[in-house]
Amino acid sequence: MRKMKDSGIVRLGLMPEKWIASRVKYIYSAIGSGTTPSSGNSQYYDGSENWIQSGDLYKTKYVIKTEKTVTDFAVSTISALHKYKADFVIIAMYGASIGNVAISKIDACVNQACCVIKPNSKMDFNYLYYTLVNDKDIMLDMSIGGTQPNISQAKILELPVFLPPIDEQKKIADFLDEKCGEIDSIRSDIQKQIDILNDYKKSVITEAVTKGLNPKAKLKDSGIEWIGKIPEHWDCRPIKYGFKLISGSTPKSDNMDFWDGDVIWITPADYKTEDKYVCQGKRNISYQGFLSCSTNIVPKGSLIFSKRAPIGTVAINSVPLCTNQGCLSCVPKACSSSLYFYFVFIVYEEVFNLLGSGTTFKEISATTFSNVKLPYPSINEQKNIAAYLDEKCSAIDATIADKQKQLETLDEYKKSLIFEYVTGKKEVLA
Repeated sequence: MRKMKDSGIVRLGLMPEKWIASRVKYIYSAIGSGTTPSSGNSQYYDGSENWIQSGDLYKTKYVIKTEKTVTDFAVSTISALHKYKADFVIIAMYGASIGNVAISKIDACVNQACCVIKPNSKMDFNYLYYTLVNDKDIMLDMSIGGTQPNISQAKILELPVFLPPIDEQKKIADFLDEKCGEIDSIRSDIQKQIDILNDYKKSVITEAVTKGLNPKAKLKDSGIEWIGKIPEHWDCRPIKYGFKLISGSTPKSDNMDFWDGDVIWITPADYKTEDKYVCQGKRNISYQGFLSCSTNIVPKGSLIFSKRAPIGTVAINSVPLCTNQGCLSCVPKACSSSLYFYFVFIVYEEVFNLLGSGTTFKEISATTFSNVKLPYPSINEQKNIAAYLDEKCSAIDATIADKQKQLETLDEYKKSLIFEYVTGKKEVLA
């Protein structure tokens, strides 16, 4: 058992007696960032130069290709658009991806949300990667800003690192490569199982809402390409036939009297399709705020449909509430079951997206949405199908949830493994 000493860094705790506590600013040979060329200039994009954005760092250790490229013209004319020679470490500095780290194996430029670091001779490249992965929580705590938090290069330079002898750094990095690779392989297998279950769930829903529960039912052509054949006794009708549509609105954000009251108010960001039910948003409005704009109270048991960013997210409200203008609320008439059409909307999410339009972001208009035709069985058959799918999908969802927990356990184990070895709590034995 090797001797340990206080590192002087509370978050990292004890370290081996022969190691040195340092900071990034003492171990780098180069640091920099980049920029985003004007999107309106066609001469800047789709060229031969790789251009890394923070999204390219998601769940990967190595960057070997980029989602977007820029031109030689952009690199030669935009002074802030530097081309970095591989290998280099990249850290995401903005938004939800703050603290994501990867190693670029390709020559590339980066945007302003990425920080590029090259270590000096005191630190092994691979070991620096794992050290920065371990520092992610510290980066999150150091970030500033609300909706778009960020961390500066100056703060990155202050990040703590432990310096074992260089040969031990390489040994630790090689060990973590092997162990993390094993974890990632198991994780990949579980994710594939989740993807298969999700595909199976969608096929079960599609079969039930387009063909019904009687496999012997005679079918007819619906006359609508994306629906195909339906049982002979079914009809296809527009959404407005079975629902009253209600739009939403937003009180003025600069009037504090309109906010934080007792009126439940939701936006598309407040729910996901897999949640099925929604009962609360991140922020309520006051009764005064409700009266100040054109939002409306949506009765319990309606379908709340997101018409933009993204199109097609749907949930059933389990309490009366109102929404912003990004939602269309569908109040069922006597001929419609909200639960049945909740499942129908899931199946036709891609159709709703295709019907959207817009440049900044796509949106489906209330008129277009209301005229989309969907399969309409009788109300009793709708309820039977909904009950069947509710039970069947709940069983599939329970299996998916178990596998998601397995992924979370693996992620926590990987995180703790990296922490223990880059801080010397555990030693790589020969």
